[in-house]
Amino acid sequence: MKAPTTPARWVFLTYLLLTGYCVGAAVLTEVAGYRRLADVGSYLSAGDLAAWNMAAPDDSVWLLTGPAVLLTGLVVALFWFLPPTVPRAALWAVLACHAAVWGVAGAVRYFPEIGNALAYGDWLRKSAVLLEAILALYMAYRAFGSAAGAAVRRPAAARKMPALG
Repeated sequence: MKAPTTPARWVFLTYLLLTGYCVGAAVLTEVAGYRRLADVGSYLSAGDLAAWNMAAPDDSVWLLTGPAVLLTGLVVALFWFLPPTVPRAALWAVLACHAAVWGVAGAVRYFPEIGNALAYGDWLRKSAVLLEAILALYMAYRAFGSAAGAAVRRPAAARKMPALG
């Protein structure tokens, strides 16, 4: 039996694909950044390295920021178009991940004293992105895996655990 194609499925599928893109782009950007630092870091002083990083072109706007804005928009749209088999708690957790990422980005940009600490310890943003990827996989399983496995599941009465004692 073919799963029905509804707007909720299309919005959710678009969310999953864009999440995969954003996570992949973030990983590739981090690898390229670390490689760049490894190449020139041993030849430059700390001040020269900071100046070089400030002068280097920032292509992450087109690579990361634009798709991340679209992704946050899709997360908000999922509050109306979430497939019924996906729990809303997972969607709220994804929204919290987005709030953490945008909060760190805002702090780095507008509060330099906080931004310096967050820039050196960027684990909050990285953890939020990785947590969202895990949540997206869980939600994909609930949205698509649940429909595929529904025919082979036992009835609800057979799944109940007997009372102990």
